[in-house]
Amino acid sequence: MKEESPDKQVFPTRRSSAQEFLYRRSDAPAGKESALCSGSADLAADQPAELLLAFPDLLSQRSFVEQALASLANQSRFAVMAVQVDPPAETPALEEERKMQSRIAQALDAVCKPLKGLWGQLESDLFGCFLPDMDEKGCQQAAAALQEEISKNQSETVSIGMAVFPCIDFTREQILGNARKALVHAAFFGPASRVCFDAVTLNISADQHYQERDIDAAVKDFQRALELDAANVNVHNSLGICYAVMQDYQRAAAEFDAALAADPQHVMATYNRGLIHALSEEFEAALEFFTKAWQRDPQTFEIAFQTARAYFELGDITKSREFFEQALQLNPNHGPSLRFLGKCLEREGAHDAAIETYIKAVKCSPNDAEALSRLGHLYAQKNKDLEIATIFCRQSVDIMPDSGAYRYRLAQVYLKGGQLPLAFEALAEALRLGYECQEDLEKVRSMLDEQKALS
Repeated sequence: MKEESPDKQVFPTRRSSAQEFLYRRSDAPAGKESALCSGSADLAADQPAELLLAFPDLLSQRSFVEQALASLANQSRFAVMAVQVDPPAETPALEEERKMQSRIAQALDAVCKPLKGLWGQLESDLFGCFLPDMDEKGCQQAAAALQEEISKNQSETVSIGMAVFPCIDFTREQILGNARKALVHAAFFGPASRVCFDAVTLNISADQHYQERDIDAAVKDFQRALELDAANVNVHNSLGICYAVMQDYQRAAAEFDAALAADPQHVMATYNRGLIHALSEEFEAALEFFTKAWQRDPQTFEIAFQTARAYFELGDITKSREFFEQALQLNPNHGPSLRFLGKCLEREGAHDAAIETYIKAVKCSPNDAEALSRLGHLYAQKNKDLEIATIFCRQSVDIMPDSGAYRYRLAQVYLKGGQLPLAFEALAEALRLGYECQEDLEKVRSMLDEQKALS
């Protein structure tokens, strides 16, 4: 008879289940990142009269971006500012909001005109400015001057995202998008902030893609971030997770190794490197990393859980139980931890405690097929209610009909109740599914033949 392990760890392919990895989320605020503006191309229809009177030739949205890029076609370098009006404490009246837009536009014009910059309105509360022949330092100076100019005449503040061309492999058309990504980055620092596009900006952008399950886009931004900052530990760790989600374990391991080369004490990269070993069923190597991660951070549930699993796979049931108990202190209602703890108790012969633990596991995870199967099997072994035991085992088979182990346990419950035909049927199906129970099947066949002979 072969012990089947239907809950062998399978790598998660969806972000919702990829939480087994430790990932530093930026929790970035929603940002406006597109290179060209979405929505109506006729923003001028909603522009205040004061703004149109002061700047009758003001360009907006797509027409502004296209003309700006055309004017910079022969420039080998330029900079872009994305200027966002910071949300006020109270929503202003429409008239006041329009006056505020006009004041900001006048300040923007005053700063950009001497620099031969071309500015325009991207959205009602967002302006853009293209500055020819400008490097990052010059752009930062222009942004500081703009914020100072605005502060002279009004209480409103603006945050500014900046980006320069050239920058790695980004096209001219993408630089405004980079400035808008920098604006998202700036939001981390509160109102009146300004940030120039850098590796951290790309890390935040990649994280947003990852949370939206666009792994390819996340990988591209993480790779670009490393071009700007090759030793960024968090980027290496996050890129490793992306590769792992794509089931490219070799590249994932390389990124986690790079993170640990830069920071050997990095808990997330240490744990994640161990998880790659675990996914490859290299549990001794996995345990080495998990143990190091736990020593550095004994408060993270995932580390305790995976350490317990590694011990379980290596057959050290005592240590496995200890760590599952630690995991449950951190996350008391985690069904898989309860199921594994039940398995540990069952192997140690503590069947009553195992039954209570499986009951808790099923309450937390009603569709946990293995917990149901083992619970029904133990109910039958302990001569508890056979009807309930049968229900549990049938439920496990309904949930996972391709598990030979669950069919086998159902057969044992049928045997306990003297239901030989049903036991034979369940054993035959278990054997067909690859579960080694030929001897059991033959015994039941003989019992059925004897029963027929007696009748």
